[in-house]
Amino acid sequence: MAQQEMAAVPAVPWATAGALGERMARAAVALIEALDDGQRARTLHPFTSAARRDWHYVPRTRPGLPLRAMRAPQKKLVWALVDAALGVEGAAKARGVLALEAILHARTSDKAYRDPENYAIALFGEPGRGPWGWRFEGHHLSLNLTLVPNVGIAVTPHFLGANPFSGAVVPDPSHGRLVRVLEQESALAFAIVNGLDDDALRRAVIAVDSPADIVGGPGRELHLREPQGLPLDVMPAEQRNRALALLETFFGHLAPELARPVMDRVREAGIDRLRFAWAGATDPSGLHYYRLHGPTLIVEYDKTDRDHAHSVWHDPTNLFGEDHLRHHRRTAHAGH
Repeated sequence: MAQQEMAAVPAVPWATAGALGERMARAAVALIEALDDGQRARTLHPFTSAARRDWHYVPRTRPGLPLRAMRAPQKKLVWALVDAALGVEGAAKARGVLALEAILHARTSDKAYRDPENYAIALFGEPGRGPWGWRFEGHHLSLNLTLVPNVGIAVTPHFLGANPFSGAVVPDPSHGRLVRVLEQESALAFAIVNGLDDDALRRAVIAVDSPADIVGGPGRELHLREPQGLPLDVMPAEQRNRALALLETFFGHLAPELARPVMDRVREAGIDRLRFAWAGATDPSGLHYYRLHGPTLIVEYDKTDRDHAHSVWHDPTNLFGEDHLRHHRRTAHAGH
């Protein structure tokens, strides 16, 4: 199927995840009601605002209300919304990103730049009434969800980063355990690349050196057009299964109601149409980059220096829910 044909099938149909969408709407309304007028003005944006696409993963001032500008009960409501969209692993990793930022904060003299409370919630549109969306974002974390009632839910762009990376075991107080951010996303990829024979490795490697950063960053989400690298259909079965496990690791950041239909859609588009590409060192101590690219996804990962990693996932057919919105507009205006 072509990408436009795949786009006719919602990535996360409302029939599958509508109950979750309604829970997210209730969580968002509860947060709005707990804010004062000034906080509400910073949090709420029109759905059509350019701020909805203004995502990034660097420390900066960003659209929305940061945690540092909230009282404890309000922060709890923010996390209730975030947790509604995430699975257990994703919730642990999101908190792990903030815990890593606290490590950087303790190490630096520029306390304003490295701030574990400079993570902001922004709401776009009116939750539960027509298309709406939300983003929770700060350094090395950007969660973007677009909800179109009776059509579907879009879950990309989806970004997680880790710095410091090596040995950074951080507590996840909500689930009472320790977590390494992006550990499996790294380990599974190395199990794939180091299990390839020489011919398969030559097909997988697209560059001797890794790029300086992910290719599909803010404003460049669709920069990657043609998949490169080794097709999954020529991988040995063991490596192919590891590639699928790697995808499931990324999708597993999300609540099961979101993760399952995303994986189903990848299978519908054709697992064998996916390609695995590698650049840079094939040893974890070196700088490296990989991506999985197919009709309905672009997953990228890089280790930009020895203690710093990025990962991003896009759906090129439904970025920021554009395909859902097209379907909504067609349905809403039918017969007029």
